[in-house]
Amino acid sequence: IGFISNIILHLSTFTFIFFIFAVFSFIGKGYKRSILKFFGLNSLVVLGLHVPVLIIYQRFFHKVCSSFGLGEAFVCTLCTIITLYPIILMLNKFIPKAVGGKKTTTFTKDYSIDVIESFE
Repeated sequence: IGFISNIILHLSTFTFIFFIFAVFSFIGKGYKRSILKFFGLNSLVVLGLHVPVLIIYQRFFHKVCSSFGLGEAFVCTLCTIITLYPIILMLNKFIPKAVGGKKTTTFTKDYSIDVIESFE
């Protein structure tokens, strides 16, 4: 029984992931697309910081809820995304070079070189 329920859980998870990909592939340009673009541009930061943030939320939900199911996992994911958003903004603002910002060189009128840190 444990093995079958485990298989059903994994199949439902993969089905949910496929559904999310299908929904976002049909979304036109707009607000939701810019959110995906933001997290896509900052995917290294998300990859590096989502596990520590997720662990904090999982421990909280394990203490509050007696069981940890798909609904709690979805809430943990949303909380992690909401928590990572201001962290990413601060990292991009204060240390853009550490999170993959680029140096662009521009020439001014007096032929001096200015190095500008940018992220896009």
